[in-house]
This record gives sequence, structure tokens and C-alpha cells, in this order.
Amino acid sequence: MTGQIGAEARRSPRFGRGGTALFVGLILLITVALVLVGARWLGDRDDQAGTAGPASSTPAPAAENPPALEPTPAAEPTERPSAAPLPPIPGTTVETVAASWRKRWDSPPKAFARGYDTTAAMPGTGLRTRYGVLKSPSGDGTAVATLFCMVVEGKVTVDDRFLKAVVDACLAPALRTGERATLLTWLAEQDYSDDVYAQLPLTRFDARVVAVRGSFSVHLESKGRTGPDGAPATGAGSAG
Repeated sequence: MTGQIGAEARRSPRFGRGGTALFVGLILLITVALVLVGARWLGDRDDQAGTAGPASSTPAPAAENPPALEPTPAAEPTERPSAAPLPPIPGTTVETVAASWRKRWDSPPKAFARGYDTTAAMPGTGLRTRYGVLKSPSGDGTAVATLFCMVVEGKVTVDDRFLKAVVDACLAPALRTGERATLLTWLAEQDYSDDVYAQLPLTRFDARVVAVRGSFSVHLESKGRTGPDGAPATGAGSAG
């Protein structure tokens, strides 16, 4: 029996020193490979996260709604602010001027609370023109504070015929003897090849003419005003 045990012992394989070293080296190689693969995998994840960037935790602010524009009120001829009521032009009433206009214009003047304001074709030229008169609140409220004539037909060619039509159709109802000729001469003396801003002081009123880039307007305004003069804005709409 002792011989049998000895024979089995001789058949059992044994690792020598060289085999053990080879086995340990294989284990180390596998471990290193796993470490390298894991490190590369983690590095790829970091690169992807860096490319995408950190997620913002603050929500983007909502776009502010633009403020609503206030509607533009309908234009109405008004006098600009003055320190005192606008004085009258002596010897001229609003209704006298309006009655004369009714005889001269195909479109009669249209009344509103503070006088008359109309847009129509000017006699003698056919140009679309805004003409009107504003009352003075002084006294009984029937006197004229401002009379105006504004051509709204685009570019105007100013010549003697045009100026005569303006004076006769718009201004004449408020004029006395001698004032018509004085105004017509003064208007004709202006150089309309350039912009014109001119004023002529007369005994009863001041005359003012503005001609800029083809536009034309003339005003008769009461004297003795203590604030800005009263007249409708050149670009405003009319009641007619």
C-alpha cells in the first residue's frame, strides 16, 4: 500500500518556481489592462461633459413685452400755451371773415368750438389748402386772434400769381385798406429759392410767412402776446 501512495504522488503535477512567476505575471498584466480601460472610459465621459458644458440652473429671462404705443389723438387746431389769453386783432371779427370766405371758396368754412378750420382747393390755384381763423377769448369772444393759410399740396411753386391768390382768397377778409398791398409786396420780396422764415410787424397785427422745402404757410397774428403765439401746427390734420 505504501508503494501505491508513492506512485500516485509521483503522478501529481507540481508548480515549480518558474510556473508560479508566470502565473503571477499574467494576473498583473490582466489587472493593469483593466485599470487602463477603466481610466480611458472615465476620460471619455469627462471629455463629453466638457464639450456639452455645464447645464444652466438659471432659466433664461422671459422677453419683455414692448410698451404699447399710445394712440395719437385726432389733430385739432389749437393755440400753443400762453401766459395770458391771446389778444384780438382790432376791427376784425371771426364771423365777418367766415362770411367773406363763403363767397370766395367753393367749400364753405367749417366751424368748430374756437373758430373755423377747413381744407379745400384754393381759388385761383386749385392747390389743396388749409385755411382758418381762431377766436380771441378776450372781450365778447368774437374777435380774431389768428388767421392762417397753409398749402398742403406737396411742393409749391411760389410766384406772383400764387401769392396774389393766397392774399385774395385767404387773407383779404381780415385786411383793411392798404394792408393788402403791403402784404403782397412783402411776400413778393422774399427769396423762395431758399428756406424762408420772415415776420412783418404791422399796426394791427404781425404777419408771418414760412416756406421750407416746398411747403408754404402765412399767418396773421394779434399783437401784444405775452407767450408763444397761437396757431395750428403746420403738419397737423384739419377738421375739413
